[in-house]
Order: sequence, then C-alpha cells, then structure tokens
Amino acid sequence: MRRIERGAWVAAMVLLVGSGRMSGQDPSHHGPMGVEGFQLLSTVPFAPGKTMVFQQIVPCRLVDTRLEGKLGAASLVGGEARLFSALGDLPSENGCSIVSRRIADPDAMPIPAGALGLSVRVSAVNAESGPAAGVVTVGPGPLATDGGFTFWFGWNGREVANFQEGIVSLEKDSGGALRVALLPGASADVIVDVLGYLHAAEAVAGAAGPEGPRGPKGDPGVAGLQGPAGPEGAVGPQGLTGPQGLIGPQGTSGPPGMTGPQGAIGPQGAIGPQGAIGPQGAVGPQGAQGPPGPAGPPATLQLSAGTGVLCGSPGSNPEAPNWAICSTVISDPTIRPGSSVVATYNTRAADDQIPLRVFSVQNGSFRIEGQTGQRFTWLSFNP
Repeated sequence: MRRIERGAWVAAMVLLVGSGRMSGQDPSHHGPMGVEGFQLLSTVPFAPGKTMVFQQIVPCRLVDTRLEGKLGAASLVGGEARLFSALGDLPSENGCSIVSRRIADPDAMPIPAGALGLSVRVSAVNAESGPAAGVVTVGPGPLATDGGFTFWFGWNGREVANFQEGIVSLEKDSGGALRVALLPGASADVIVDVLGYLHAAEAVAGAAGPEGPRGPKGDPGVAGLQGPAGPEGAVGPQGLTGPQGLIGPQGTSGPPGMTGPQGAIGPQGAIGPQGAIGPQGAVGPQGAQGPPGPAGPPATLQLSAGTGVLCGSPGSNPEAPNWAICSTVISDPTIRPGSSVVATYNTRAADDQIPLRVFSVQNGSFRIEGQTGQRFTWLSFNP
C-alpha cells in the first residue's frame, strides 16, 4: 500500500474500527498519487444496513470563506447555516473541482453524484466569540448518528480548538450539498478540506469466520482510590431553534350582512313666485349688409431639418482639430430667402470650439460655417 495522507488515514481507520477487513486497491482509479479504496464490511451510523466503500483522494479545499466571492463567499455569523455544493462538476476556481484536483493528481475523477458522505477536515479561524460559546456543526445534525459532528472553537473570547476531522453525511434534498452551521453567539471563517468520500458497495460481504477460542481470565487488579470530584463543567451551548410550524388553513368567509332600509324621501321645496315680465323694447331698423372681402391665402409654416459634417468626416484634421474653420453648402428644396435656419453641434462644445454660423439663405440652399470635421444638426422654419 502506498503512502496515505494523515487526514485520510485517520478517517479511514475510524471507519474500519470493528470491521477487521478491507479490500485491495480500487481498480477503477490508479495513477502516480497512489489513491487507495477500502471496502468496509460494516455500516456507518448515518447509513445503517449499507455496506460502504471509502475512496481516499488527494486532499482538496472545498470551502474557504476568507476568499470573498470564490470558495464560499463571506464569513459565517452566529446562528447562520449554509449549504456548499460538493458533488459533480464544480466551478474551476473551487479547490475540489476536477480542473484544480488534476494539478496534483492527473488521474483524478469527480466526486460522483451518488456519494453518500465525505471525510473532511473542518477548521475555524478568525473567530470572534462573546459570552456564548463558538460552536461549529458540520453535516445534517450534531451527532454521528445524524451524519455529522460538532466542535467548539471559542469561549469568552478565548480560542478552544480550531479544527476537527470526521465523516459527514450529505444533504439528500439539496443534491448532495455539505451543511455547515454556527450556533448563535460567535462568528468565524470556516475552511473545509475533503480527504475522501463514501459510496454504497456493490459486492456482498462473505460469511463471518468462526469465533476463536477465549483466553484465560486474568486476576483482577487491586482497586485504586477514587479520585476527587472534578469541577463542574460549563453549561453547554443552546440548541438550534426548531423550524416554525405550518400556517393553518384560512377560515371560511361569513355570510353577507342584510341590506339596510331605504331612507325616506325628503319633502319637495316650495316653488318661488314668478317674476314680472318687463316691457318689450322697440325694434330698431336693420342695417345694410356690406360686401364680402376677398379671401386671404391660407397661413402655412413648413419645417425642414437635417444633419451634416463640416468639410469631411469627424477628426479629418487631427493636426489642428480645434481651430480649422470651413463652410459647407446645404441644399434643400424647402429653403426660401425668408427661411429662419438654426444649427447646433451634435456633441457638447469644448471651450475652444468655433461657433456655428448660418448665412447666404436663398432658394433651395444655405451655407453653414464652423469647426472642421464636426457633425451638426440644422432646423429651418420656412414661410
């Protein structure tokens, strides 16, 4: 068996306690890093009745909340729980992506979507703890039977421990994500390194061999004196708040109320007296009708507009763009000698820009003068 990294060896030995047997190298993976696979002939607490296979990998970094926006975003605060994707195709910047892992192990394969658990090393750094304890819970629950583990990283502003290794179950309802939570009272940056993963074994274990003979019972030793009682331990951290209950169904609507009676019609007001009719005035003589005047021409005001470039395209004179003056003739059939023509540059004028000037307005054309190469817009009010 080739050399195994310390964290993965510890995780593998924890799982192998009580089994007494392990298979040879997993033939599905090989390479210069010598990754080994172990078939466990017993079950893990969070998957009773299943024979599990532990697959060691070259350690990779799945989560590092110190790296803003990359491996897990910002630090966790007290009372916060967060899910981190761990299976399948991960982003290339993640330390456990297939791109990152193949830098150290060219034959590395993605952690399969069917993986049930991970062997991890979890570290808590940059801790900020107050009167309450700083506690990290990794996995669905705080106990091994829940598929997780818990450790303290701070108490009354003092650091207690900053890492722990263990086997955790993945969240089945979220596509195999890893859950990391902090109890209320302290915040910290969290780092998660993956040392291997667990998946269900396909092979069936053989029958157990016969029990060996029992050795002779040894003489009981002399009982030692009972030691003094130790000091009372600190009060444990408060448990997580349970989920809020479901909202009950809405009650049925009550019957509509009865319509009230119609109010009585008020009395009609009295009719006032009619005023007296005044005397009719005398009819004056009708005046003579004057002749109609001639019809005047209809009043019209015609508008026309357009755009143009003074003496070429913008920037055509790069040697002197702010002082070259030129004029351009604009032709339009609506222009008359009495037309009122205005023009403006299309861009905000610089301090040294030459003002636009319109002149020589005649039938069908006018001339405009300004800075060479500038775009302009004109508008004409034509009688």
